[in-house]
Amino acid sequence: MSVLVYIGDSATLSFLQLIRMIVDNVAGPSPFTLDPRRHRIVENIITLPENIRHTHLLPDRQTANVLVEAYFTNVSFVFYESTGL
Repeated sequence: MSVLVYIGDSATLSFLQLIRMIVDNVAGPSPFTLDPRRHRIVENIITLPENIRHTHLLPDRQTANVLVEAYFTNVSFVFYESTGL
């Protein structure tokens, strides 16, 4: 029996947990599946020089359309077929 899992709207942490569950189901417990820090994702802190201004400008319309189309092509309609979950 195969299960189709939609991952397009998954948060990073929940997607990683899904991968850990699949690996654990297929290969058994491992340092990857039992990592005590598995429920935490720490993001890097980035500091910019003081002379840099944040512009918060949007891209031009054509670039925005290309980026939106690329997003929906590559992220929103991704499905993962798995067995055993």
